[in-house]
Amino acid sequence: NLIAESSPRSIVIFDNEGKIISMNESSMKLCGCDKPLTGESIYELVPINLMLGNIDRVLKHGESFIEKEMAYLTAEGKWTFRYVIYPLFDHNKATRGAIITVEDITEEKILRAQAQEKEKNQALVHIISGIAHEIRNPLGVIRNYSFLLKKRLQGTEPDLTYAETIDQIAQKANAILNNLLDISRTE
Repeated sequence: NLIAESSPRSIVIFDNEGKIISMNESSMKLCGCDKPLTGESIYELVPINLMLGNIDRVLKHGESFIEKEMAYLTAEGKWTFRYVIYPLFDHNKATRGAIITVEDITEEKILRAQAQEKEKNQALVHIISGIAHEIRNPLGVIRNYSFLLKKRLQGTEPDLTYAETIDQIAQKANAILNNLLDISRTE
């Protein structure tokens, strides 16, 4: 009992018929009850009853289910639980019941998703910067050649107009790259 009560995880122990033998304070909080439901059916204990899909394999064959995750949605919000179900054996190694431990990993999942999003954004910024650099170099060459072409064609129409158009389009493409880089830096 001391170990179960000291655990931050919800722990419920039940027999082969599904009758609750013991539950710690954390499990009572998870299930919204103010006292242990000793003798009650585990199959009525929300949300733990939703985790018992393969309980026959535990109770009849002594198998364990290690680290399954479950999303749980209520009107109050969404939680993610990680749970483990393992058999409770007597001294003759006969299955006497099962133990389920449940850990609320909602915050962990949120933090992991935020870290992944941050990594994706950093990778995207790196890619955008690389692409912008690769495009900016040829644009600089185009602008330089259009400048030289305009000097050479001074007063010669329509060729001068073509050279000016090339320069304007290269400037516009450069402005787009600058905007893209500005946006990527704010992400």
